[in-house]
Amino acid sequence: MSRERVVALVDMDCFYVQVEQRLNPSYAGKPCAVVQYNTWKGGGIIAVSYEARKFGVTRQMRGDEAKEKCPDIILARVPELRGKADLTRYRDACVEVMDVLQTFADVCERASVDEAYLDLTARVEKQLENITLEELVDKTLACSHIVGYTDQTNRDKVRGQWLAALSDENIKCLAMGAVIIQQARDAVKEKTGFTCTAGIAHNKVLAKIAGGSHKPNQQTLLPQHSVHTFFQTTPIRKVRFFGGKFGESVVSSLHVEYMSELTKYSQEELQRIFGEKSGTWLYEMCRGREHEPVRQRQLSKSCGCGKNFTGKSKLISKEKVRYWILQLASELSDRLKIEEEKNNRTAKLVSVGLRTETNTSVMRSFPLRSLDPETICDNAMQVIKTFNSGTADKWKPGITSLSLNASKFEEISKSSGASSIASFFAKKQSEDGGIQKQPSSEQTDEIKAPSNPCPDVTSADNLEPTDHSYVRDEIDQSIMNELPDNIRNEIQQFLGVPKNPERIKRTSNGIEKYTVSRNTDEEKMTQTRSITGNTTDNTTCTKTNDNIGNTKTDLKTSDNASFIRCSKCGQQIAKSKMDEHTDFHFALDLQKRGGTTLDSLRADEPPKKRQKGTISKFFVPKGR
Repeated sequence: MSRERVVALVDMDCFYVQVEQRLNPSYAGKPCAVVQYNTWKGGGIIAVSYEARKFGVTRQMRGDEAKEKCPDIILARVPELRGKADLTRYRDACVEVMDVLQTFADVCERASVDEAYLDLTARVEKQLENITLEELVDKTLACSHIVGYTDQTNRDKVRGQWLAALSDENIKCLAMGAVIIQQARDAVKEKTGFTCTAGIAHNKVLAKIAGGSHKPNQQTLLPQHSVHTFFQTTPIRKVRFFGGKFGESVVSSLHVEYMSELTKYSQEELQRIFGEKSGTWLYEMCRGREHEPVRQRQLSKSCGCGKNFTGKSKLISKEKVRYWILQLASELSDRLKIEEEKNNRTAKLVSVGLRTETNTSVMRSFPLRSLDPETICDNAMQVIKTFNSGTADKWKPGITSLSLNASKFEEISKSSGASSIASFFAKKQSEDGGIQKQPSSEQTDEIKAPSNPCPDVTSADNLEPTDHSYVRDEIDQSIMNELPDNIRNEIQQFLGVPKNPERIKRTSNGIEKYTVSRNTDEEKMTQTRSITGNTTDNTTCTKTNDNIGNTKTDLKTSDNASFIRCSKCGQQIAKSKMDEHTDFHFALDLQKRGGTTLDSLRADEPPKKRQKGTISKFFVPKGR
């Protein structure tokens, strides 16, 4: 029998509250909650201690309501910077925890600011050599809740049953994994002061469900043979991937409530109702079988910030829109500089998101060529300008939410340095090896939402608005983005997410496409963006030196020592990217001297003719 993986989920207990309690030790053991910096009605609650939960305080409340239920509750407020939430202290605390956890597993995946998956398989095999079966039995029973082995009235009987169960190699591996996780949790407590909860199982879904069954500061082991019993009391909507509309469709279509009830349907029946892929996935999942790997990721895939503007605070002038984009750009720039210094990586793409007073949401992207906030702001304004129908200095329709998000990180060693001039002329190739065509002047941009494991069913992106919409509008999006998936989904489902059906199309494979028409002649910085990773860069440099013959770029040092101002186009360029930027201008100069257009060059085939004075001669292999 082949060995199964050993996977654990580590979940920090009321993480934001613990961070505040560490800063203020007098808060320990008392009812506490963390609220947004916005003070309206005491601020929206984003984290609640277990002491406060006993009084009925929940995350859906505001501070004033929490005080009515628990007069002695302590409300810690999220810091404010540049007119929005500053989550630095929580991110830094997360890094501390991850630094500890990664020493206990060969593969460690940060799932959110307070959750991490660990693949313990390799570590388990090594440590099993150094422990006896009797020791393993006693240690696991002492540190873990073991599903199926919980009879507290007869501990000797439970011990005998567990000892017999460990004759199975896979169960023995899970037991060793539980011992390792207890050691990891102890280390986190010792080095950071934070407590955490954990689940240990053979895959990510089971580990997450198990971890949630005993909180706080506990751990649960879920053997595979106990899954069916465990699923008899596990609501479908509580399982990973079932929290949205897919979960709704399963419950309503099959008239079931608990995961175990799905096992009465054959694979063919599930495929007929939900499609081949979704049906197969459901058949496996209700039996506790899931194969998503734990991916080595201790850093976030993206870095973003945002702000909501509700009611009268909506942005209705270009001046205000630019002001707030500049504030967001300044924060993003600061965080990206930290990424370069601490993590030796740089982002390549920035996405601008906005929501209007008509509940229309759009997103546009542009290449990140500089960390200068003014440059980021200029590019962002450029890509969203066509969504403004106002005249003069007006912005219409008014903006109720803005966000900036940097992604596509690369190691600086890989992304810096001089690039070949030819790379500036090579068009982006599609996945099938062909050339992606430049968009026509009138076209539709498509943004693909991530495909869930059940691609034939709609994900929960658009819930009906509720009477709590005023609370939803008050929530700072940057805080929402940092929250764990389960907490964010809980809040979004309670408050409601604006519905925008006219922007969603369903394709045959279940991918959602969000469509917004635009005129590309007016958006040279805009590019087609796919969340799945395909990006077509349509950016052109519009500021070039009139002296085409001079291919040397004059450099001027800006006030910021990390940047150099390019005299060709006036942009402030990061030092690490200056060689690449200089080559870009050099390539443009060559192009203009030779009269060759970018569109006439193809990266996958050489020019048919080589004429004297054209740029083609610079790409001829030696010896021809």
